[in-house]
Amino acid sequence: MILKFFILFLVIYNFSELSSSKDIEKTETISKQGLLDIQKKTVKIHKEISRLNSLVKELDLEIYKNRQSQIILKKYISDEEALAEGMILLLQKNYNSSLISDFFKNFTENQEELLTNRIIMSYFLKSVKEDINIYLSGLEEEKNLDKELKLKVEKLNFEKEKLNKIKLSLDVELRKKKKLQKNNPKSEVYKKKQIKIKNKFNNINDLVSGVSLPNLKKNKKKGYKKIIFPVIGDIISNFGQGGQESHYKNGLTFESFKDQYIVSPLNGVIVFAGNFRSYGNLIIIENKEQYHTIISGMDEIMSFSGNEVLVGEPIARNYFNDGIKKKLYFELRYKGEPVDPKREVEIL
Repeated sequence: MILKFFILFLVIYNFSELSSSKDIEKTETISKQGLLDIQKKTVKIHKEISRLNSLVKELDLEIYKNRQSQIILKKYISDEEALAEGMILLLQKNYNSSLISDFFKNFTENQEELLTNRIIMSYFLKSVKEDINIYLSGLEEEKNLDKELKLKVEKLNFEKEKLNKIKLSLDVELRKKKKLQKNNPKSEVYKKKQIKIKNKFNNINDLVSGVSLPNLKKNKKKGYKKIIFPVIGDIISNFGQGGQESHYKNGLTFESFKDQYIVSPLNGVIVFAGNFRSYGNLIIIENKEQYHTIISGMDEIMSFSGNEVLVGEPIARNYFNDGIKKKLYFELRYKGEPVDPKREVEIL
């Protein structure tokens, strides 16, 4: 009897454990899919932000050109107005006292005075007609420029408002993503590993070797890849520049003052995300194509190590105050060796 109860207990216990295991697996699957959906959404939103940033930049330039055109046109109109007035006064003076008046008076000596006056009037009116037309045309062009300027300013304000709303929605999604990534069990494992490794190594080469994933399945053939720049900005230092002792000679240094989000240059796994020596905040991403990417200089890291990332996914950000430009370092390695990112990056 006791044996039967014991067997029944084992059956119930095993069934309970099996159900619990399946529930956990199901929850992890749902969480992983939810995270992937958010990651895809952040990539899409960031693309829209980049598009709107470009549009705002173009509108700013068009408005600047319009205002400069108005300044030049107003000066031209003023000059034409003064020229026309001066010419009328000059011709009137010539009519009264110059050789032109004498010529016409001699020529029309036997004609009626009225005809003489009409000929002389026709002469100087014809001289100023073209300038008056130019003046009136300038006034019309100025009115059109002013109308065009108002429309562009309205559009600029609309797009800026739209841009701010989209940025807020991206921040919401990034907070969701960060929370899910933090709860990923791998994040805690990588965090402990990071602490040991970064205290052990003093240079970036040892760090990259130390955090690399030995069990990551590699694609032996260098097939299709998609690599993009992590930020939109001016390149102020190219691959190979900066001297032999420089930390940044093996990559590119960007300078940016508007693009606040730093994105993942490729699909891969974040193997390091934290502060390291003189590099400051630093992210290392590894992928199956045997590439490593190193990014440093951002104000805030918005992802955790141990998590997979998508190309174009926002993983960090900068904060801009008073128009101060920010510098960002980007390095790319293939099979452990630094390569010029410009040769590998897909130009979008």
